[in-house]
Amino acid sequence: MVPEGEFAKRPIALPYKPGEKYPIAIPKDNLAPEGQFYAPPERKAPGAGERYPTKKPVDNLVPEGEFARRQKEPVPKGER
Repeated sequence: MVPEGEFAKRPIALPYKPGEKYPIAIPKDNLAPEGQFYAPPERKAPGAGERYPTKKPVDNLVPEGEFARRQKEPVPKGER
């Protein structure tokens, strides 16, 4: 049994070409501020002469007298 007609022929391969891109739909922006826009003024870093002087805390804790320390005991050498 042999197929007859158009079934016996192999279709011709088309050359490769890139696909078509779909156009991007960008939505229309309907958000618009009404009236005058208020922005706070930008803060600037303080200069050399504008900084507040730093205060060093006064330490009122002073150690008095002798502290108890552990007596060092001599370590004997081990036997061989």
